[in-house]
Amino acid sequence: MAIGGLAPRHRLARIALAMPHTDQDVLSARLMALPQPLKSKRELLAAIALDGQVLDVAVVMQGVDEWLDEASKDNWQKQQQTWEIEPWLELLPFTNRPAAVAEGLRKVKAFYGPEHPQRFERVLTAVAAVPGAEGEALLADLARAHKDIADDFAWRKAILRRGPATAVLLYVDLFIEGVLGRGAQAVADAWHVGRELSAYVQKFPQLKAELKERYETVGDGPGRTMIGALLVNSAATTSLSR
Repeated sequence: MAIGGLAPRHRLARIALAMPHTDQDVLSARLMALPQPLKSKRELLAAIALDGQVLDVAVVMQGVDEWLDEASKDNWQKQQQTWEIEPWLELLPFTNRPAAVAEGLRKVKAFYGPEHPQRFERVLTAVAAVPGAEGEALLADLARAHKDIADDFAWRKAILRRGPATAVLLYVDLFIEGVLGRGAQAVADAWHVGRELSAYVQKFPQLKAELKERYETVGDGPGRTMIGALLVNSAATTSLSR
């Protein structure tokens, strides 16, 4: 009998995977081979990912497809929330094909349709947790393909939380492209964002040269306004600190 949709043995397995252990690949394979429906193993897959193991994209995508097949039999009810499918989608960045997250989102968003738009901020948070250059590239691809899964503030927070100077430049470039920072308030938002980002120039002085180069080459628009505000505010902060 399952408890809260997860078999008791899988709950114990999740606890076991969180403890120091060896031969985790063998243990994980045995647990995944148990004769249980795949949907009951989602938390087990999450535990395996948290343990640092790479998930099989075919297994996770199967979980997405099975949910979509089941959801198609109860469209109205399933289209009211995302709490069942989002945990599957947020596993995709931790598979052997992280870019599959964009494919998974396309499938799921097609199910919801324009009449039932949803936010998938947990998916954004998961992608933002992928380390290194691969994580930044995945974030950029996701923003260009699925910017609508979160608002601009959530995107800014997710990208800048990564920490390095390259993340700041990623956000600036997406803003310049118009992927982020669109809408009727784009110019006003550009000034606000520029002031907010000025603190990063103090933290990463090497950004100033990169930003000046972008300012000189980008055309008029919110992107140029944002970089101008960033440079002005960072210069003012530097003068006051002397």
